[in-house]
Amino acid sequence: MSIKKSNVINLIGILQAFAIVALMITGKKGRQVHNILLCSIALLLSLTLLHYFIGNSELIYRYDHLRFVPLDFSLFFFPILLLYTQSVFNADCSIKRIAAFHLTIPSIF
Repeated sequence: MSIKKSNVINLIGILQAFAIVALMITGKKGRQVHNILLCSIALLLSLTLLHYFIGNSELIYRYDHLRFVPLDFSLFFFPILLLYTQSVFNADCSIKRIAAFHLTIPSIF
């Protein structure tokens, strides 16, 4: 495994995102809708960074079973960001069923 600056930056970003998610979930207000959506955004970004880290560090060539792990969830980022902004600006902090329909198209692909 070659150590490059981009690999180190990706690994720091992955660890930082997991730490933020852990701190937000264990906090006092961790079970609110907008906090859960923000945690899911951070998890999606960390999994996408993990995908790039595995590719850039050439772990795919060493371990063949990593070639088929689907870690690119970047299609889900903007629909969840839309749901997050709706939950922050709505007074009742709820997500309507029609708004959650935006997640069906990325889940098909």
